Amino acid sequence: MDFLKRWLKYQVGFLARTYIPAIAIFIFFMVAVKFFPAYAVQSTGVFAVVVFIVIYLTAKPSK
Repeated sequence: MDFLKRWLKYQVGFLARTYIPAIAIFIFFMVAVKFFPAYAVQSTGVFAVVVFIVIYLTAKPSK
């Protein structure tokens, strides 16, 4: 049972560190293209860098 708990905790953490930021960046890009197309690529790049920094700073080191 302990193995299952650790595996599920790892999977949830993996989901939170990979898919959620990727989806957030994609949604931000779609909104940026809709409302300010002249700056969509640049602002999405800045947003992506900020997201990556937040992920890096909040990630727990592996044991």
